Amino acid sequence: MINHQAWEGLPVHGPGGFSLPTAISRYYGANATKRSDFAQVIGQRLEGTVNISISYGHPELLPVRRLSVSMAIILEIPAVGPLLFGANILEESDQALNLV
Repeated sequence: MINHQAWEGLPVHGPGGFSLPTAISRYYGANATKRSDFAQVIGQRLEGTVNISISYGHPELLPVRRLSVSMAIILEIPAVGPLLFGANILEESDQALNLV
């Protein structure tokens, strides 16, 4: 299972995680990293669950909706060749926020 210890010391983009621009779709690509950045997990098969929650709305107003996605993921970084990654959406919801 992937947990915070498994990812300790691995590169992230932005303070505390990934920084997302305000105008994105459901796909976001981060800057490239080197295989050597992941030396401690090369050859291992990492499996776990990722829970993501994004509040969004007009950039000049308070957020009005929240997208929540739970995914089962598999990640394997072989010594040579392409990165192996798989994700299966377990649950997804998009709800209005009550800002009263």
